[in-house]
Amino acid sequence: MCRSVLEYASPVWNPYLQRDTDNLERIQRKVARFVLRDFRQRSSVTSMLRYLKWEPLADRRTKARLIIMYHIIKGKIAIPIDTADLQPGRRYYCYYYYYYYYYYYY
Repeated sequence: MCRSVLEYASPVWNPYLQRDTDNLERIQRKVARFVLRDFRQRSSVTSMLRYLKWEPLADRRTKARLIIMYHIIKGKIAIPIDTADLQPGRRYYCYYYYYYYYYYYY
């Protein structure tokens, strides 16, 4: 329940600093120990995450940003966007994300 609420707005509040991203990943690792009830220091949290089939939260936020970008470009979200207003250096990345999402998810 908590993850679904946080992921709902993750494209908006996605952390910029690496330390903030690390803090979120640390919380996920603690929750993995809690879910499996394995608090031994020798236990591998990475193998726990693999067992639970939980991908890193940073990857989930990246996918969410790509989906939002795709929906904005396709006009499925009511955000007016004019591609002429994009900065010349940024236009390439905008379309790169669009094609990346379209190629991998459709």
